[in-house]
Order: sequence, then C-alpha cells, then structure tokens
Amino acid sequence: MKYIVTLVLTFLAINPMSCLAQTTAVNRYADTIAYEVKYGRIIIPVEVKGRCHKYILDTGGQTATMWREVEQAKGELTGGQQVTTDMNGQANSYSKATLPEVKIGRYLRFTTLNTIALPEIQGFRDLGVVGILGGDAFKDVVISIDGHAQQLRLFYPYRPKGLKLSDGIPLDYSPTWHVNFPLTFNNQSVQMMFDTGVPELLTLSEDDFQRLSQAQAATITCEGVGSVGAGLEGLAKPKPLKYVRMAPFTISGKKFENTSAMAAAGIPTILGAELLQYGTVTIDYPRGRFYFQPYETSTADFANKKQTWNVGILPANQRFEVTTIWGTTQPQVEIGDEVTAVNGLDITALPLSEMTIVDIFKDIKDQEAELTIRRHHQVFKVTIHKL
Repeated sequence: MKYIVTLVLTFLAINPMSCLAQTTAVNRYADTIAYEVKYGRIIIPVEVKGRCHKYILDTGGQTATMWREVEQAKGELTGGQQVTTDMNGQANSYSKATLPEVKIGRYLRFTTLNTIALPEIQGFRDLGVVGILGGDAFKDVVISIDGHAQQLRLFYPYRPKGLKLSDGIPLDYSPTWHVNFPLTFNNQSVQMMFDTGVPELLTLSEDDFQRLSQAQAATITCEGVGSVGAGLEGLAKPKPLKYVRMAPFTISGKKFENTSAMAAAGIPTILGAELLQYGTVTIDYPRGRFYFQPYETSTADFANKKQTWNVGILPANQRFEVTTIWGTTQPQVEIGDEVTAVNGLDITALPLSEMTIVDIFKDIKDQEAELTIRRHHQVFKVTIHKL
C-alpha cells in the first residue's frame, strides 16, 4: 500500500539553525558513499564519535537525531529551541543539541554538528536509523544522488566535471538550506521543494492546486478524506484530500506526462525522491544550483501507473485502522474502523508498523483486496481496489 507521506521524515524548520563547525583534511575532494533504500527512503552511514549510525538523507528537513544517540555520543544540549512543522502541518518545539566528531564519507567532517534532539520515534527504529541529515549538513559541498547506482557523491569545492553553472536551475534563498525552485505546468509556475524524504514524485499544497487548476494545469481525478500519513507529531486529523492529474512538465529536457499528485491543505508542494528513478540529481549548495541529468531522453509517461488503494491503513490507537478513504467506498467503511485481516491474513498480532502494511500490499498483484473490518461488535468484509 502506498502513502503520499509516511512515518516522520520530512519536517520544515521555522527558525534556521546556526552554522556547523566543519573541518576538512583536504582542500579538494570527490567522494562516493553507497546508500541503501528502505521503503523509499535513502539511508546513508554516518560516523559519530567513532561509532557508525544510519541516517535518512532528507533534503526537505534539517538534521535531527534521537536523544538516546545524542546522549550516547556525549552530545550536549545548547539551550536553544527549534520550532518545526511536520508534513501534516503540525508544529512543536524541540531542543537544539550538538554531536561531536561527525564524519560523512571519507572527507566531510565536523568537530561538532548541530542537530535537533528528537524523542524516541518508533518509525526510525523500524527503519534502523537514528535521525535525518538535512541540507544544513551539506551546505558547504556539492552533492550528487545517483538513483540507479544508489550512490551519494560529495564534491568540494567544485561541481562534477561537465556541469556548468549556467546549466543549473537557480535555487531560491532558504535559510534552512531547502532546495526550492520554480517548476512550470501549462505556463503556470509554482514553487517546488526537492525533498528526498518524500518517496512520491509530486505533492501539492491546496493553494498551489488552486493556482494550477485555474491555469488548467491540474485536474481532480479522485477525492477523499483522511490523514495522509504519520508525521513527526503523529497522525493528523482527517481532512479533505484530492488526487489530481498534472499537465506535462519538463526538467532539464526530460518530459513527464500524466503524472498525479495528492493535494491537500497543510501539506507542502514537493518534488520527491521518485525523480531519482529517472536521472541523477546534483545540488550545488554553495552556489545555489539544482541539476538534473536524465538517464534517458524519452518521455516518462505515468498514464498507466496505479497511485494508491482506495482505502488507506495505518497504525493508530494500538491497532491497524482505516485512515484514508477515496471515492465511493466511504459508505462501506469509516475513518477509525479497525482492520483485522487483509485477504484473510490476520494482522492483529503483527508489528504495529507502517512497514507491516506496506509489505502486505506490496505482495498483492491483483487490482483488488479484501479487508476484514471490526466496528464496535460488528465484523464484516469489504473489497478495496487500486485507483
């Protein structure tokens, strides 16, 4: 089962963190770090005070680490607070801290790395990570993300050979080192943030949907209600949702047609990590440029791609519940219904993790599936389908 926004991952900083103390042993380098992909997230190794940890590469977030690991590394609270807003638009304030002796790859080193100190997050533990690395960790270097090779390449102080400054898309200024630039649909531009913390290709804020809709660049294909996923502050309250078909758009000569995006109030407009299936992305943070090098020049057509199921399930209230409903299914199921089985498989004793649901639905090849629903003392079955 596919969700637009899941787990914690992306959160946007309202107040920027201070600079990092970077040390480098060489004046010029190129480095390659192999990464793994779990449930659409890019996971890279990071050494903290001689111990190897795993972090999610999240260009849409700021560096954050669970407090247990900060404490184990003899990190320190700085006394400041960081206000963050998660993908669902829910805000909270967290303590700022520093991590000592951080090393990313062979050459990118920090005597101290500023981080947001997070509480224990089960979604991170399920992925085997201790936090996220945001653009603030790479602000002094150039990074290339090669999705086919599953490699993160770091360059300092110059870009990879063959990339001219004039060929890059200029980035709009961001004090939090987010990768923001305009993308045009039907002659209407909207501000996009390239966010590797979101697995999907596109999401739209409600305001940008309205703007594109007026330009006939976004058309509703399905409406629903629910929570788009679990953010840093947990599940958001159910709200109206839309799936929309986007007008064609082009990035660095690569054309994308018949793409879909979820649109809702409170979520940002994002170009997500799915872009990495179609080309290498290079971000020149010091010079504020974004590069996309397509693997193929042919048009990427999403016309036959199934986006999601018409009923979404997530862990909630110590059980698996219906959290999203699309289209005409709504009279049969309700938000908050308990799901006890999928295609006859009892899920009540399985780990309460979104990954559990993803794994179950990943193995379903049919276009339909059967859910067993428990509502109060009533148990019944419903058939759901892919949109």
